[in-house]
Amino acid sequence: MDAMPTTLPAAMPPEIAAAIAEVMANVKKLAKGDINQYARYNYASIDAFLEAVGPLCAAAGLFFILDEAETETVSTAGKDSSILRVRWHVWIGHRGGGMYGPVNRSVDVQAVGAQAYGSAQSYTLKQFMRALFQIPTGDQDDPDALPHAVMPAQQRRQTRPAAKPQPKKPAAKPQTQGGDVFEEARLMIEAAADRNDHIDLARLADRVGRSAKFDQMQKDKLMLLCEQCLDKIAHAHIKECKPDEAEGLRDWWKNCEAASHATRDHVLKGLNYVIAENIMQADKT
Repeated sequence: MDAMPTTLPAAMPPEIAAAIAEVMANVKKLAKGDINQYARYNYASIDAFLEAVGPLCAAAGLFFILDEAETETVSTAGKDSSILRVRWHVWIGHRGGGMYGPVNRSVDVQAVGAQAYGSAQSYTLKQFMRALFQIPTGDQDDPDALPHAVMPAQQRRQTRPAAKPQPKKPAAKPQTQGGDVFEEARLMIEAAADRNDHIDLARLADRVGRSAKFDQMQKDKLMLLCEQCLDKIAHAHIKECKPDEAEGLRDWWKNCEAASHATRDHVLKGLNYVIAENIMQADKT
């Protein structure tokens, strides 16, 4: 079998272009059926994308291959946490044998456990399909919809001609910007995680969800970080909780809205097992 090319072809194979146009003609606006319980907003998940687009792609003979081209773990300055940066080669294939690619895509996620790779892959595929098929979702991620103050100053492009030098003025007292508030919240979440303080993490998640200081992307990142930190603590609770603490922890996790459904289900099953073992030991004595 011939190796796949590693540079993007100049022209897309006609059968792939036709199949993409066919999917675009039939795809509908995706309903944002998933709910973030903490930030109180709806979103279209990767499962929703696959459910809506998968049958259309199959009918048109399209499929996608994501090849992990490069990974990098970037340490956060002054903290133990880090960012997983993944660069993907995305290939578009057709059942007739045609291939187009690679199309390069990159994503940054919090490097917390093996699930970080799955999160990076899912988000890359979701955004690639959304752009390729021009799928409307109603997500408020258009830069024109965001407050200009949210954009970090170093990312703004200067389009005006350079001004003439002006006399220096006394430095003004620095003001807190959106990025500073985001960084402060991130550090507070990481500090709670370092203390294994699940109660404080849940409280911080609730505050982030109710706050008007963050744009939607910042809320998503902070909520994901809270979920990942709580997941780590949940595993520790199953392994290390004392017999007399199991029931109290179970009741707390049962009502913890800041944890993901998967984390909550896992820790409740684990704690129920610990409680059942305690009951069996008590019956024997």
